[in-house]
Order: sequence, then structure tokens, then C-alpha cells
Amino acid sequence: MSSKEASERHVVPHSPIIYFDGLPGLGKSTAGVSLASQDEELVFIAENNPSPSVYPEVVGLGGLDAARWYMRTEVKRSRFAREVTSTCAVRAVCDKSVLATLAFVYAAARVGWEPASTYDLVRSEYLRDIRRYLPADATTVLFSGSVSLSLTRRERKSDRTVRPLWFDPAFLGAQTEFFQQEAPNLCVNTLVNLEAAGSRETVLQRTAELIHSARASRDVRQRVPDGPEAGRSIAELIDPYVSKRGGTAVFGNRVGPPFRQFGLLSQVFERHLLSIDGGGQVAVQRDTWDDSEPTDLGPDK
Repeated sequence: MSSKEASERHVVPHSPIIYFDGLPGLGKSTAGVSLASQDEELVFIAENNPSPSVYPEVVGLGGLDAARWYMRTEVKRSRFAREVTSTCAVRAVCDKSVLATLAFVYAAARVGWEPASTYDLVRSEYLRDIRRYLPADATTVLFSGSVSLSLTRRERKSDRTVRPLWFDPAFLGAQTEFFQQEAPNLCVNTLVNLEAAGSRETVLQRTAELIHSARASRDVRQRVPDGPEAGRSIAELIDPYVSKRGGTAVFGNRVGPPFRQFGLLSQVFERHLLSIDGGGQVAVQRDTWDDSEPTDLGPDK
């Protein structure tokens, strides 16, 4: 079935796990957070990034080793999403998919940041060792938009100096090429396209209709209800935690307002989701799945 046919037949409601992917700045995280905060049948799974405890080691890896780390830990994240959907009778919206890693390496090779052979090797390892462990009954929603739209929406971002590739038209153009030409052949599950042009509300409504999400206003008390930290706001507890563990370099900026997920006050950042329990303890969602590489990954015997 083609991506166009899949979109027209609205296969997304049958998928327990939904990935949002595409160029940066097209509204993936914003849509995921907004819908999860409004729909009690959706949970938000933050993108696959290294937790603060291993961040320095992971960002220091070379392109090939970093890609391997991200692909293998994506299996862990997908298993976490599967467990959540199975035990809680909800659907999981995952910020980005394994395609994001493949797209990055593809584009980096095209613009000369990585050897041309790196993508071929990563692609081969993905097909041989990773793809079969990812959920085939999921749906990947590809947010489609131009390079100029991505650049325009990110022009006020503060990470231009530390993430220059996200502001490089050639790099973004190569990523677009990947999503158009490579992704349909590599995606293990259903791939559908979503037009990301338009206002934030337009894109959000378009996304809600595609995944059949019932949006509703939810009252979220943004203070810890009990325990030793009772009465303190989520910002009072999270801001010191973030600043002591790398700040925006590790967590990115806030995405949307706080909301309640699994009964916990939660705040999404660009690269992580933080939650506060009743006693005021802060936890990184990333740490709820194993940081180590899965031991059962490898080629078929």
C-alpha cells in the first residue's frame, strides 16, 4: 500500500504506536505534546536521546558508533512504548523514529560531514540487525515541509552554534531527499504523509484528525499535591534539576506547558520528558528504559 493510499484510508487509528518524523521545526514535538496533554488515550514518548548520566560519552562518539547507539537504543524505546500501550490500554505518540538517525547519517554523508561509506554501512546494519525488532503494526507520520519552512521556524532557536547542520540548507535538503526516496523502502511499518505547512493550530488539527485524537481541555494542577514538596510548582522543582545536569545542551528548551501523564506532573523539553512524583522527585522518562545495548540484537544465526 502506498503512503498516499494509507493516508486516504486512515490506517493510523489501528496503530498502538505512532511515530512523528520529518525535518526539524515542522511541529512534530509540539503536536505530540499538545495531543497527549489533551487526549487521555494518548501518551507521549520523548525522542531517543542519551540521559544526562551518559550524555558526554554518547555525544563524543564518532558518526558510525553514534548511529549504532541510537539505532540499538531505539529498540529499547520501542519496547518501552509497546509495554506502555499493552499495560495501560493507550496509544503512544513517539517523537521521531529510527528514520531520524538514518536521515541524519544520510545527509551528513551527502554534505561531507561523514564519509560516503558511513551511510551504506549504517543502512546495512539497520536492515540486518535492527529493523526486525521494531513494531510492524505501528504507523510513522512523516511531517512534510520545505527546507525554507524548516529554517523559518527555527530561525529564533538558540542552538545554531552547537547544531549548525540544522541550519544548513544543503543538509536539510539531503534529509528531504532521504525522507522522499529512502524512507519508504526502509520503514518497517506504515508510512503516511502529513502536510506541515500552515499555522500551528492548523497543523495540530490536521494531525489530530489523521490519528483520530479526541482533543479536549484538561485541567492540570501544576503544583505538587502532597509530600515534602507539596505546594511547589513544577518549574520550581524541574529548573534546578535541569540546570545541574547540563541545562539546554542536554535537555533543550521547553515544549508546551506541563501536563499530567500516568498521574504524574510532566514537562516535555526538546530532547527529554521530565516527571514529578507526589513526593517531588524528578525523573527522566529516558531512564525508564534500559540505557545498555540490547544483548539479543544481531544477525540471524
